Amino acid sequence: MIKQCILHFGMPKTGTTSIQRFLYHNLTDRRFCYPALRPGRNSSDNCHNRAMVCAFRSAPEKYHAHAKGQLTGKAIRQQGAEVREQLRSEVRDSTAHTLILSAEDLSWFPPADIGTVAAFLRGLDLDVKAMAFVRRFKRDQESRFQQSLREPGNLEMSKPRSPGFLPFNYRNAISRFDDLLGPTNVAVLEFDPRKFSGGCVVKYFCQAAGIAQKETAGDIANESLSAEALNLLYAYRLYGPGYGQGWKALRANSLLIDKLQELKGPRLFFHSSLLTKAEDKWRADLEWTMQRTGFDLLGNIYEDDEKPCVRREEDMHCFTPESLDWLAHAIDVRAGKLRNARSEEVAAAMGALYRKLAHRTPLVRARDFLRNCLSPK
Repeated sequence: MIKQCILHFGMPKTGTTSIQRFLYHNLTDRRFCYPALRPGRNSSDNCHNRAMVCAFRSAPEKYHAHAKGQLTGKAIRQQGAEVREQLRSEVRDSTAHTLILSAEDLSWFPPADIGTVAAFLRGLDLDVKAMAFVRRFKRDQESRFQQSLREPGNLEMSKPRSPGFLPFNYRNAISRFDDLLGPTNVAVLEFDPRKFSGGCVVKYFCQAAGIAQKETAGDIANESLSAEALNLLYAYRLYGPGYGQGWKALRANSLLIDKLQELKGPRLFFHSSLLTKAEDKWRADLEWTMQRTGFDLLGNIYEDDEKPCVRREEDMHCFTPESLDWLAHAIDVRAGKLRNARSEEVAAAMGALYRKLAHRTPLVRARDFLRNCLSPK
């Protein structure tokens, strides 16, 4: 019977997906249990985000995936009840000692909902501990901006977020678990692949959790899109039809991101000025987190200023000839026909690619696309 539970609450953009895929597919240490909690027939995640939201959030219908999937309140409540029963059965029947639940959305749970999670687990006679990674501020901001384009969280956002500071929540998340479980039961680790054995966050996680594992290597999850691919995606999010709703839209957007992985190139960097001008909004949070963890999470915020980097929103509208030719090829338009395309026209071309990948309509023929989407030059 399981005696302990580790709540892995992220944080976002710290290798969480790689860890979850490993735990789901490759965990061999039988002292640990990573349950398959998949609420609803359409769920296929390796993580426990939706499961934990369904089972323990006070307002689960507001969760972005539920809104995009157009789930009803009744369906969500039913799925939450199923998850709680799955957990009871797992704790009762498993021969493991430690249950691992991994959901980076736990970092966004309000204190009362975290309390609900802990009370449920303690009601099963489990000793509850928590674990999370934090990463340097600038890399966190660049990575989260990318994620906001890949998968916008707020359906009501009419435009993508402009590059720059995004709300920083390390202090809120960590302090909520500290208050509930006590700081000695909350392990905060530094996400810095340069310091990991073989650069592997999965191996480091296993060592920290006490998992005995001979093999941890696997595919790198959530590989970053190149800066050129992100510029194309930014235009589509700005001038396109929106993310959409329903499971078909979720799938089609995922296919679009997978396709953009093919467009290789340098990663996106922020110029320091994008962050320093909002320093009053993040400095106190960062200082608290560094004091709590002992990690230097600021580093050299100016380290990328001499590289090609984003200084302002207008830089997201600069498309290289290579990226436009890649997009033309992807939608069967002759190379060169998209040269000098404006952002609105790039968005239209991205829309054609989206429809091709989604199999919603036949691919727009080159002459029709050029006639309908490209303005005369």
